[in-house]
Amino acid sequence: MKKLIKPALLLLHFQTILVFFLVGVTYSGLTDATNGQELGGGAIVLGYSVMFAFIAFITSIIVA
Repeated sequence: MKKLIKPALLLLHFQTILVFFLVGVTYSGLTDATNGQELGGGAIVLGYSVMFAFIAFITSIIVA
């Protein structure tokens, strides 16, 4: 349990969330996920970003 509270690992997890949030935004932009979606486009982009960030965060906890 002490291993999860080290400052370096907390920074790693924060950076993982940030980077993969941006990867989700990029992925949704490249795949035209919001093409033809009026006001729902922002929610779709946010959804992809949160999914990518959450999956990467869980993976980084398991790997670290």
